[in-house]
Amino acid sequence: MVLSDVVVSIEVDYENFKSFVPEGSEVIRCKGKPLNIDTPINIVVDEEDTGMPLADISMLNIGSFVITQDLYEHLKEAAEDTCQFIPLQWSGIRMWLVNVLSVADCLDKEHSEFNSFGGVSSVVFDSSKVPMVGFFKIAEDNHTGIFVSQNMLDVINNYKPTGVEFEKFLAK
Repeated sequence: MVLSDVVVSIEVDYENFKSFVPEGSEVIRCKGKPLNIDTPINIVVDEEDTGMPLADISMLNIGSFVITQDLYEHLKEAAEDTCQFIPLQWSGIRMWLVNVLSVADCLDKEHSEFNSFGGVSSVVFDSSKVPMVGFFKIAEDNHTGIFVSQNMLDVINNYKPTGVEFEKFLAK
């Protein structure tokens, strides 16, 4: 595990770039578990985002993100087994859904804050338990937030992708 005072999450910039939905009525839920999908899934641009530019990182649904073929080639080795890449097809373009599989028990429960429903309202990480490679979700919320190891953050920043921002969280 890596000792750091900051952990970052991936925040897709869906306000300024295209986001996607599965074609038809297919629903894809990425909750920290592998999905049994063998063939490329056809996706379409969310109707509200028709005129927006395509980004290297886009949104398909909460708890996952979509990347371009070029970014996939750049990230796949560094991601190791922390995620599953599921092929997508949009207008003849290959893209990839990133389904994060690594769910880490790395929350500092003493310093984090929880809401009345038991959800995390203020995240603080235990720096000694933060994964050293790839992407991860936290055990207390494996549905929405996607965090990156310092190694993966360096790989992503080296590519300089469009459509992504990072939110910083404290680690003790």
